Amino acid sequence: MRARKDLVEARVAAANQLRADLRLVFSGAVGLFADIDSLISLRFLERFPFLARARWLS
Repeated sequence: MRARKDLVEARVAAANQLRADLRLVFSGAVGLFADIDSLISLRFLERFPFLARARWLS
């Protein structure tokens, strides 16, 4: 049980850090998806890692 709790805490901390970093450099990406660490959100960030790459999206 302790290992699972530690993993959940690490995942939440990583998602919070990602959200905070994105607010600084790519704030538009923060509110696009319900969960910042969802598969679709992470795939989006792989394809559009910074604002300049995503400018052509409407």
